[in-house]
Amino acid sequence: MYCYIKMVLGFWLGMVLLSVFPTYAEDKLLVYVELVLPWHEGIQKSLYCHADVPFRPQVSSHVKAQLNWVLPVNMPVKKGDVIALQDDFYLVQRSLKLTAKLEAAKAQADFSAQEYQRIQSLDKQEMVSVSDLNRAKLDAKLTKQQYLALKADQMILEHQIASLKHLAPADGQIFTLNAQPGEWLDSGDSILSFLPSDNQEVVCQMSLDLYQQVNDIELVSFQLKSGETLAFNRLALKVDEAAQMVNVHFDFKDDTAALFLNERVAVNMQMPKDDLTLVAYDALSLKNNEYFVWLLDDDNKVTQVPVKVMDTQGAHAVVQSGIKVGEHVVVRGGKSLTLNDQVVVANADEMKVRL
Repeated sequence: MYCYIKMVLGFWLGMVLLSVFPTYAEDKLLVYVELVLPWHEGIQKSLYCHADVPFRPQVSSHVKAQLNWVLPVNMPVKKGDVIALQDDFYLVQRSLKLTAKLEAAKAQADFSAQEYQRIQSLDKQEMVSVSDLNRAKLDAKLTKQQYLALKADQMILEHQIASLKHLAPADGQIFTLNAQPGEWLDSGDSILSFLPSDNQEVVCQMSLDLYQQVNDIELVSFQLKSGETLAFNRLALKVDEAAQMVNVHFDFKDDTAALFLNERVAVNMQMPKDDLTLVAYDALSLKNNEYFVWLLDDDNKVTQVPVKVMDTQGAHAVVQSGIKVGEHVVVRGGKSLTLNDQVVVANADEMKVRL
C-alpha cells in the first residue's frame, strides 16, 4: 500500500511540474529573476581623511635681544594676547641716543634752511657771490636729508621696540617652542610656531579613478560622519605615484566645527548621477574584467547588458548601464545562458512575469 501511494504521489508531482513549466519539455532553462530598483542617492563613497591647518604662523625676533618670557606649548590664547616678550633695555638706550641726535639734526637743518633764505635775500641785492649761494643751498639740502635719515632710523627702532612684545596672531595655541627664556636671539631667529584654531581644514585622499568620475567637484556633497558639511577648497595637482591617490582639501562650512590636528575622520561623499539603478549583487557576472547582467525581455528571452559597478549597498550593487527601473535581471541560473536564450522564470508568480 505504501509503495502504491508513493508511486501515485510521484506521478502527481510530475504532472504538476509539467503543467506549471511546460517549457521543460522543450529544454528551456530555468532561472530566477529580480526587479531592477531605482537609486536616487547618486554615488556614495567614504573617504579617509585627517584634520590639518594649512598655515602655522611663525613668531620670530626682529632684533638681537634676549628672550625674557614665552608661553608654554599647548597654551590656549586669544588673538592679541602676549605670547612672548624680549628684553628692551639696549633698544631703549639706542632710542634715547637717537632722539638726541635727531634733535641736533633738526636744529642744524632749521639753521641751514634759515641761512639759505638769508643768503637768497642778499643775492637779490647782489651782495653775495654765486658760490656762497650754492654752498648755502647745498648745506640746507644736506642737513635736511641727514635729519630725514635719522627720522627713518627712529621709526625703525620704534617698530623694533614695539615688536619685542609678541602678540597672538589669532585664537589658538602655542604649537612648538624654538627658543627658551634667557636665550639671546638674533634678527630672524624663530621663537615659536603658532597653531590657529579658526583656520582648520580636512584633507582627504581620493583615488584617481574616483576623481575622474567627478564632472564638477563643487556639485558633490561632502559630510563628516558627525554631520558637519564640508566645502571644497583646492585640489593637489601631484598624485601619489604608488597608490594613485590625490589629496583633496576641504573647509568647514560651520565655523564652530573643530577637530584635533591630524585627527583621522571619515567623510561621506555623495555625487549626483541620473543614470544609476540598483540590481541584486547576484545578478552580476564577470567577463574579460567587465561586469554584465542577463536582462529578461517580454518574450522571456535574455540579452547580455554591460554594467559599470559604481557602489555596493548590502546585497545590491549601484550600477550605471542601459537597463531601466522595473525590468528583470537573472540572479540564478545564468551561468549556462547564451544570447537570446528563451528561459522559464521559476519565481514568475512572485515577480509577475510570464512563465
